[in-house]
Amino acid sequence: KFPPMQWWKNERVIYTLDTEIEAPTATAVELAEPTPRPIKKKKKAINNNKDTIISSEYFADEEGGQAQIWDELRRRSEMTIVVSRESELQTTKLPGTSSRRPDNAPLASAAQALSNEAYELDANLCLAAWLSGQLIMPPRAIKDEESVGLCSQVFFVASCQPGALELAIASPSIDSNRPPNFEPDQAVRFLLAPGDQFHIPPNNMYRIENRSTTQLAKIFWCIMRPVDISPLGEEEDDDEDHFNLSNQKRKGSASPSQSPPPAKKVRQTPTTGSNYDIQSSSSSRKGKPSTSSSHHVNTVNSHSSSKKKKRSSSSSNK
Repeated sequence: KFPPMQWWKNERVIYTLDTEIEAPTATAVELAEPTPRPIKKKKKAINNNKDTIISSEYFADEEGGQAQIWDELRRRSEMTIVVSRESELQTTKLPGTSSRRPDNAPLASAAQALSNEAYELDANLCLAAWLSGQLIMPPRAIKDEESVGLCSQVFFVASCQPGALELAIASPSIDSNRPPNFEPDQAVRFLLAPGDQFHIPPNNMYRIENRSTTQLAKIFWCIMRPVDISPLGEEEDDDEDHFNLSNQKRKGSASPSQSPPPAKKVRQTPTTGSNYDIQSSSSSRKGKPSTSSSHHVNTVNSHSSSKKKKRSSSSSNK
């Protein structure tokens, strides 16, 4: 005898034909193997630190951008825009200005975020004007060659396809004493990647092209504008660099115990045409009308000659 078969496990009795009695006889029993234990899958460790934010014990504004901070120009506390939100910026397409530009090349777009006027702290120290913003370049977009004039421009590559963002800077001849024109076959070229930075010194021409066919490029920029702080009517050396403030000696500055005199605004250098046509920071927010159509950052022309004319006219009146 044997226990009942577990037919759901395919257990069965095996019969063979007995020739003596000419009838099937049970000769064996096929039993099922023991049921295997289920394999327990290892649970993945939960990373509680992923995408988490440590809460601050202080209040922090998540949407606004103004703060009551110190204003050195007015020598008092003022409500000032210190944060520019990307969602509030209004981009403007830059014009295509080069005759060598391909017909199917998309235009780059720019948006101004923050800016600050120049002002004089004392007789020998002046803070230069600056403005910042971002440059958006779709795939295959080109920012045509442009001179920065007497401004200095610094660029920060935020995102792009590595090695697809091309920077070209006009290269002057060795014996030339004039700012160079942009010649494609003579320009110095660099391939950039996210995280790279580059600087365009005054009176240089540059060009940017996004050679990627699929990825957009985003570049943040900051422009420092020169300031004329020399008083009118004084004779100056033509070879003197009026815009290099780092070489001037600071004389007569107030001691830490003394309260410095209030700062005052200074004259901005005259500027002319540029490819940048960006609205001022106060009107570049969406939904706010602009009081001026554009904000130009351009080249200084005939600066020294205009000052000489003013001196000659003042001396003749005397």
